[in-house]
Amino acid sequence: MKSFFILSVILTSFFIVSADEIYAHQPYEIKNSTDQTIIELSDATVSHAYYGEFFSDQEEVIFDLKSFSAPILQFSILIPDKSPENIFSQSELPEVKLITESQDEIEFLPYERIGFYEPYSRMNLIRVITYKNTNYNDKSARIIVKSNKNCRFVFSVGYKEIFNRKYSSGDTVELGSSGMQTWYSKTPIIQDNPSLEESLEIKEEESSLRIIIPIISVITVSLVVLFLFRNKILNKS
Repeated sequence: MKSFFILSVILTSFFIVSADEIYAHQPYEIKNSTDQTIIELSDATVSHAYYGEFFSDQEEVIFDLKSFSAPILQFSILIPDKSPENIFSQSELPEVKLITESQDEIEFLPYERIGFYEPYSRMNLIRVITYKNTNYNDKSARIIVKSNKNCRFVFSVGYKEIFNRKYSSGDTVELGSSGMQTWYSKTPIIQDNPSLEESLEIKEEESSLRIIIPIISVITVSLVVLFLFRNKILNKS
């Protein structure tokens, strides 16, 4: 009976954790209708993730953060750890401008390269910009994400996991796991760029070599073992 109780607690805990993980970040897809898209968030402390794609340079997505239920502002920019984004230079990745309520402007360049695996969405991502201010006393903020090239990106904001209310409005649609996989799986159209195409070819060759070399090694070792085994049998006879 005691074992059954412990098993029940473990299963219940697993279910709760899984449920939180599934609904974490309230994922949305950004629908770019023009060169400038505006999205409003009524409480910027609630965790949201916005999946978008730029199709050229000089596009902008504006996030108007209308209020904060706690004096904490945190956000990050992520890109998929897939080609072509994962070989873009810093100057080709999106950049961010934060405009505070008092009209202070802070610019962020994608100087980070922190790769990680996100289990619920089953994505390998790279964090390129991170910001956290635990003493943000303004009541609102505007964050502008600007493109430097056609590129997929994720804008993550907030930290509270609240699932029963909607805080986001604007040119977005709610995104499920299948929608996230669609975003992750597609490859942006590569503009004419010989150096980028060459880099992609090199990356594909390196990937092929990583597969071929272990296979050749296994075959070589197997042949050596068979040769030694054959000699051992012949010597015995």
